[in-house]
Amino acid sequence: MPLSLKSLTEYSLRRGLHEEVHSRPPTDVDGQLLCTHFAVLTGERGAEAERERIGELAEEMGAPLARDLGNHLSHDLGPVRLVWERHTEFSTYTFFKPLEGGMTPEEVFACAPLSDLPDSAARLFDGEILT
Repeated sequence: MPLSLKSLTEYSLRRGLHEEVHSRPPTDVDGQLLCTHFAVLTGERGAEAERERIGELAEEMGAPLARDLGNHLSHDLGPVRLVWERHTEFSTYTFFKPLEGGMTPEEVFACAPLSDLPDSAARLFDGEILT
C-alpha cells in the first residue's frame, strides 16, 4: 500500500514558514541546470556575517565581488552561479550549474553543484537548515 501524505502530521508552523521561504519569485534560468537550494535560519543579526562569508568564498574561487551586497546577490563563481537572498531571520542559497547533455541520471546526481565548491563553503550554512 503506497504512503498517503494525508496520514502525516504537519508541523504547526510549517505553512507560515513555507510561505515566507517562497515569498519571492524564483530565479529565471536558461537551459538545463542542476540546482541545489538551502534555506538557513541565521537570526535577525546574521546578515553581515553572511555577507562576509560570501565575499570570502567568492574571492577564494577567483570571482571577487563588491563587499556592499545588500540583501540579494546573483554571482558567477566559475563552475556554479550563486543566488543569495537575505530575508528577516533566514537566507536562501541556490547554486546553479549547467547540465551537460547526454548524462545518465547517475552522472547527473554525482556532479551536484556543491561538488564544485571548496570545503570552506560549508561556512555559508552557519545556522539551522530549514530546507
